[in-house]
Amino acid sequence: MPETPWTGDIVSLVDAFRSGERHPTEELAATFAAVDASDLNAVCHIDADAAYETAAKADISLPFGGVPLAVKELLAVAGWPAAEGSLPLADRTFAEDSISVRRLKGAGAVAAVQTT
Repeated sequence: MPETPWTGDIVSLVDAFRSGERHPTEELAATFAAVDASDLNAVCHIDADAAYETAAKADISLPFGGVPLAVKELLAVAGWPAAEGSLPLADRTFAEDSISVRRLKGAGAVAAVQTT
């Protein structure tokens, strides 16, 4: 299993998935390890269980098949915190995905982390 996330572009990552060089769940684990090792404090929510479930059944024939996705906290992801950077809204969650997130997921991306 790779210990660091892919450093190339998305197209080459999907090609690596298709060739068997890497697997979406391995890439996700490397991504989470990099987040854990970082002291930037840029990630405000991690959805590891759902991300691993999605990555395990990723359709790598899709354009972004299996690629881990970091989503800015202002964009809606169903079930994720909807604080939108505001402490008074900390208890809210999004009811549905935003259009851009829906399209990325439809192209095979795996929503994994929410960033500030």
